[in-house]
Amino acid sequence: MLSKRVSPDVFTFSVLVDTLCKEGLVLKAKSVVQMMIQRGIQPDAFIYSSLMNGYCMQGEMDKARQIFDLLISKRSVDVHSCSILIDGYCKPQEVDQAKKIIKIMRLMELVPNTITYTSLIDGFCKAGRIQEAQKLFTEMQGCGQLPNAQTCTVMLDGLCNNQQLSMAMELLKDMEASKLELTITVYNVVIEGLCKAGNIESARDLFSHLSTKELQPDVRTYAIMIHGLCLHGLLIEAEELLKEMRCMELVPNTITYTTLIDGFCKAGRIQEAQNLFSEMQSCGQLPDAITYRIMIHALSHHDLIIEAEELLREMGGKDALQMAGNITTSSETSWAVGLIQEMVECGLSADASTMELIAGLLCKDAVDPALSLLNRIRKKRLHDSEQKLGLSMPLYDAKQRASQPETEVTSLNMC
Repeated sequence: MLSKRVSPDVFTFSVLVDTLCKEGLVLKAKSVVQMMIQRGIQPDAFIYSSLMNGYCMQGEMDKARQIFDLLISKRSVDVHSCSILIDGYCKPQEVDQAKKIIKIMRLMELVPNTITYTSLIDGFCKAGRIQEAQKLFTEMQGCGQLPNAQTCTVMLDGLCNNQQLSMAMELLKDMEASKLELTITVYNVVIEGLCKAGNIESARDLFSHLSTKELQPDVRTYAIMIHGLCLHGLLIEAEELLKEMRCMELVPNTITYTTLIDGFCKAGRIQEAQNLFSEMQSCGQLPDAITYRIMIHALSHHDLIIEAEELLREMGGKDALQMAGNITTSSETSWAVGLIQEMVECGLSADASTMELIAGLLCKDAVDPALSLLNRIRKKRLHDSEQKLGLSMPLYDAKQRASQPETEVTSLNMC
């Protein structure tokens, strides 16, 4: 536009700044605002609010507050800009700073809206200050600001997470009696709260009555219920829910599979856990580090070392290195050490967990495997030093630096 000598107006700039900030490009957005000022175009309150929101999203609350103070000096503060800053303070749990903005709003005779109250309530709930959140929930209704479904969901989540289930159930009843359109997300919050509290019967009852509320469970609903059932050892029922998901053409996610795999492993039903592990991959759900750890630990615990080795190789990375160290709790010490040596030679760097493994071997009087592993690490470090440093460091110094771990562990062995 500028190259064609077409001058953008404030509205065009406001769209650009808002988009840049939402994409996390706050520095570019700031440059646009500076360019506006240089061209004699005065940014309006919306543009400054968008920039402030960008800083809040980046966690740069000091810069966000500077923008807010600028708006105050320009007498351009409104409920929207106040709500942005309050929400920014509430996310890192700086709720006391958010309360100060509420005081400023009252001095300026600005009335907090539902969005403002929802952010504040969420902040207090996450900070564990549930009584203050409840007070705000009551206050907003007294001020004529009716809670919407999002406000109630936030309040429900806070009550459940702070062991106030009876109050949460009362609030749910009030929500059902009102004209609010309740989604499955609302019920997921309560079902999860009941499961966490060990009240699996009530969770199961609420889950089974979802259809009467004209709601269908989603992937998260099933994941919550499967996790709750597994915690109570109800694996058959949990597996039935997994089958039900498939019938409803819902694809279980990695968390759902991992939860059920963990349940089977803890019950010693390793074959069923292995079947689920294979199934999740065939369904396109990739195991994460937690899934691998659960499976590898269970396999090694039941002396299925070959299967554990296959998963370790498949897993790769530093997590695999650490898991290999954990397997030394079994009788297969030499195998685990050999596998770690192989991983180190393939490019994985020895870290604190590797040194912890070596210390553990020494404590079990497995001196030869420990020193063998240490020697491999020393040679790998020496080779890396030669490749990286070239002529910038004398070879003798590189050897001295690479041999430091051996000295440390030899000293430990002498204690």
